[in-house]
Amino acid sequence: MNNDELERRIRKAIDEELKLSRLKAPSGVLSANPPKEKLMIIETGNKGFKDFKAGVQETLNEKFDCCRMSAEEALRKGVRDTMLLAELPFEVQARAALGTGGDDLSMLIQKAFRNGSDVCVLKDSLEPLESIASFGYRKLFTAYRRQLQEYGLRIIDPGQLVHKKTGKKVLVASDIEKLPKGSSIDVTSECVISYSAKEAIRERKINVIRR
Repeated sequence: MNNDELERRIRKAIDEELKLSRLKAPSGVLSANPPKEKLMIIETGNKGFKDFKAGVQETLNEKFDCCRMSAEEALRKGVRDTMLLAELPFEVQARAALGTGGDDLSMLIQKAFRNGSDVCVLKDSLEPLESIASFGYRKLFTAYRRQLQEYGLRIIDPGQLVHKKTGKKVLVASDIEKLPKGSSIDVTSECVISYSAKEAIRERKINVIRR
């Protein structure tokens, strides 16, 4: 083997090693995005993932490894991951707060609390307490809801969930109009926000976070 051939083989070996090193993560560093947290979206006959606002749907798919199933299916498979309820009717709140059975959804919530799993529901997926005409009955269901929160139920404002990042140097009104009302957007410290964008931010109550 002559020197030229030997040099060619060495260069080839080095190139292959470099390619492998790019694929492998150095100590303490991940070469790819870390795996997404799993999220069980519990759908009912009345409401499911398709009923969430578009911005919320996009964010859930972006941030989590979403798995959609019914309460019956989730009970069969077992509760291990964070759960997001598509809806939480008053009667289910009562059963779950009191620890009584009666339906798959309330039993699933109770099982999740026992296992220490996170149970979440979007604020706009809850029936408003103001819809209960009787003051005494409204007071009762307010107590049930508080009890569930003490057990571990997290009521999430959609605006907390929808959080967008942008590397744009200039932010204009059209960028803001795409965002759900009450959501947040991350911008760089150098980003210039146009007058029209500032107006849209004010109207849509967008929280701008500079990094």
